[in-house]
Amino acid sequence: MASTVFFTLLFSALFCTSAFSQTSPQQDVGDLSAIVWKHTLQLNQSLAQERDRMDVALTQPDLTDADRSLYLSYKRLVNYVEADILVSKPVNEAIATNYEKVLTEAPNDPDLKFLPDGVLATYLPGLIEALTEVPVAGQ
Repeated sequence: MASTVFFTLLFSALFCTSAFSQTSPQQDVGDLSAIVWKHTLQLNQSLAQERDRMDVALTQPDLTDADRSLYLSYKRLVNYVEADILVSKPVNEAIATNYEKVLTEAPNDPDLKFLPDGVLATYLPGLIEALTEVPVAGQ
């Protein structure tokens, strides 16, 4: 009897923990509307640097399937954001919609299917920082 109660409590705790730890793509991105973004030329340069960074990461020997999927997913996100910026879509919208787009594509894409849950979100702060205008002192 005690083992049944213990098992039930353990199962309930694990279920509740996993249910509360999952976030939506919108929660991962957050509110980006107040950010001052770089101008188009600097945005494109920053996106090219992010893409180059992933190209270098993809050349590592003995790359796991999960890492490969992560790097390719981030690279695809960068490419999608760049394409949207070129057609004058606001940066915050480009990031949010394309992040969700990559997550939606990943399970059915042979290159992205090993993307671990929640890991691409850890790359968002770096992307946002790379695209944010740096204030100049005295202006």
